[in-house]
Amino acid sequence: MFPVRLIVIAGPAGSGKSTLANAVAEDLGVRHLDFDTVSREIMAIRQEENPELSEPELLEIFKSERYSELAGAIRDCSWDLVISSGPFSQHAQSPRLWSDWLGECGDVEVVDFIWLHLDPEIRMGRIIGRNSPRDAQVRSRDQGLERVPWPVIGHRVVDAGEGIDAQCREVIRTIM
Repeated sequence: MFPVRLIVIAGPAGSGKSTLANAVAEDLGVRHLDFDTVSREIMAIRQEENPELSEPELLEIFKSERYSELAGAIRDCSWDLVISSGPFSQHAQSPRLWSDWLGECGDVEVVDFIWLHLDPEIRMGRIIGRNSPRDAQVRSRDQGLERVPWPVIGHRVVDAGEGIDAQCREVIRTIM
């Protein structure tokens, strides 16, 4: 394999990670490896093995396995530029966890970690609007969403409250 430039678009639930990653990938003419999409097959297997667990429980229990699946997809790809998206909330708070995950990704030359920032009230509105089973616990909270701490690893912030075209331009500007 050859060195890969990795662009990670991360942030909390409802911040628009997949939407932005798809737009950036389209503008740059590259593929996007989405955390949920890449791990869909393994989650279907785990659901079949554990039918008593809800989707949110499964997602939490098998989170590290899902990140390993994403790392494997990055490691096995044959592209020189990879755009990936996922929450990375714990990774963003732990340099060791982040470094270990990057090690799983293989020969990564440059990493651009883009953190999407969005007001919790707006995120909650998006989460309610998408009505996904995985968000059931979040939607049931009376007090709303908490502010998510800023990453402690190297990152660039993009305002997810801007339109998708402005966000996309900002990402491309910061990585070029």
